Amino acid sequence: RLLWHALRHLHVQPNFLREEDLEAGKLKDYKVLYIADWCVARRASAAIDEWVKAGGVVYLSAGAATRDEFYEPYVPPF
Repeated sequence: RLLWHALRHLHVQPNFLREEDLEAGKLKDYKVLYIADWCVARRASAAIDEWVKAGGVVYLSAGAATRDEFYEPYVPPF
């Protein structure tokens, strides 16, 4: 919530994407991805990793993306 408020204060309108959107390749329209949740599905993580390799930028808050969809410890390549 605080991240959203900080971005709005900077006059940035954040969009919310679901993991299904990431898997469907909708990240190609974005330059920056902010992740604040601990859990990210492994297939979504793979899509994010490919997007980062193509030049995308990811901001991770503390503990973000450190668990998979089953709450198992997982640190994605990005």
